[in-house]
Amino acid sequence: MPMTRCQSRRYFFSSAGRRSLLVSALVGFFVLDAGLLSANAQSSGAWKRECIGTAGSSGEQCFIRQRVVVKGKMTMTGSFGFAGAKKGATVSIQLPLGTALKAGIRVGVDDGEVTRHRFDYCTRSGCTINVPLTDKLLSALKAGSKLNVGWATAQGKPVGLRFDLVGFTGAWDSLRR
Repeated sequence: MPMTRCQSRRYFFSSAGRRSLLVSALVGFFVLDAGLLSANAQSSGAWKRECIGTAGSSGEQCFIRQRVVVKGKMTMTGSFGFAGAKKGATVSIQLPLGTALKAGIRVGVDDGEVTRHRFDYCTRSGCTINVPLTDKLLSALKAGSKLNVGWATAQGKPVGLRFDLVGFTGAWDSLRR
């Protein structure tokens, strides 16, 4: 059910709305060309560490990211990091437009537990979910080999792609505060 204008304003001004907006802005930066980000971008396997803000300052925010490209076209982006100095770890996954929003997204590591999530928002670059990165999920990501992501197209066709977790632990550890 869509939000009314009043509900939308209340959400925007709530802490959850502000947090979602911050993460949205950060994910938006990740979709930009890496040349626009700070010069300390590093790679660890398929994972790339990127930072926004002045290097070494308290305002600097770093994330690790992986893009999945199918037939030469970016199809899925995953960003893992911290949404602010006092916020916990967050996972953001962006999928292409033309996704069945009501169906949501399914996420699971290897053959482990699969969780369902609702989309938070869509922009011109795609539709995004933002979920807290729990200790349980972080442990599974570090021990796993693939992060499986499933969704349906607007026509109802199931789609499944994977993030390669090789190098994830080293990339994640590079974010330690």
